[in-house]
Amino acid sequence: MWIANVANFLLNIAGMAIWWVWPRYFTRVWGYGAVHTGLALIPCPLLFGIVTTCGGAAVGAQWPGAWWCARSWRISSAGNAAV
Repeated sequence: MWIANVANFLLNIAGMAIWWVWPRYFTRVWGYGAVHTGLALIPCPLLFGIVTTCGGAAVGAQWPGAWWCARSWRISSAGNAAV
């Protein structure tokens, strides 16, 4: 069991590293200011929250209001594809 915990920890560290890299890339390579960088990154956590909250409903769980979650999941997926 401990090896699964270590693997999960390392995968989470790798996944979170991108949140350290993106702001630096936006400011140093693309020349964005602090406000523009923040505005550019805001949609990701918001969409992740919606998808995570409603993800069980979108894949078939029985939950009141599942139609809204499935709809928001499709919208957020389209938003991620557009970015």
